Amino acid sequence: MPMTVVQFEAVCRAIFEAGDRQTYCNRFNDNPHVDAGWFEAWVDPARAPRCRTPEEAAALTLRPIPFEGNYARLIRAGDVIEVEPARWTALRLAHAIHWLLDYAYRAGKLSGPPNPR
Repeated sequence: MPMTVVQFEAVCRAIFEAGDRQTYCNRFNDNPHVDAGWFEAWVDPARAPRCRTPEEAAALTLRPIPFEGNYARLIRAGDVIEVEPARWTALRLAHAIHWLLDYAYRAGKLSGPPNPR
């Protein structure tokens, strides 16, 4: 499991409250977004086109910078988070998740160290 549901919700709340809003495709418009410098992340709702509250978050879409035509998605499926499609390398995805957890921690949405060693 790439992250827990609690961590997923914390990341989505942090992006919703501290990020900006952007459109990245025709289906999802003006959704919460954060730019990590080497990848971007959007909070996607269960129902298009836009995410109005953090509770509507159903997935996180990750896109590398520069865009190489490959997205990664972290999807909430009940009480687990699934990766679909897993087009990123395991290392790239692990680094992105680490960055997102740290972002949520710094935004005060996640308690305790985000990535204990």
